[in-house]
Amino acid sequence: MLEDDSSNGFLDYKTTSSDDGKSITLTFASLEAKADGSTLAAKAGMVGRYEVFQPASDTITSCRIDLTGHIIKGKDSEIRLLVKAAGQEGVIVWAASDIESGKFDRSVDIAMPAGGRLPSPFELSLEITADKKTSGDAAYVSVETMTVTAQHPQVAAR
Repeated sequence: MLEDDSSNGFLDYKTTSSDDGKSITLTFASLEAKADGSTLAAKAGMVGRYEVFQPASDTITSCRIDLTGHIIKGKDSEIRLLVKAAGQEGVIVWAASDIESGKFDRSVDIAMPAGGRLPSPFELSLEITADKKTSGDAAYVSVETMTVTAQHPQVAAR
């Protein structure tokens, strides 16, 4: 249902669609925010517009956004991933009290507009933010992949 994008000419990434057409994966060459030394805050992001083919009988209630990458953050820093899909948003935050280093794999579900129809073009954006309080802290995040999967209504079993 979600098809390849060609609207983002500023960021190097590859888009692939699943065989069933219900998901796309964006693989980024370099999408990172790094607050180090005297730099206390950093941002990076992407915006893409995707053509959508959705059969009339198909209802989509939400999109699951799966993000993978790497993170390094000290005690007094915060990492924030803000995802917007079809005008709706979801956020993933590593709070200031958390100390983390290594790979991450996080997900967020974003409700789609009422009626179960995706807009076409389907606009998708990701903003990553790394903030820290002092020059001795560390805040770094890189996003390697973002997979967007259309979710269908759940039917209760009898």
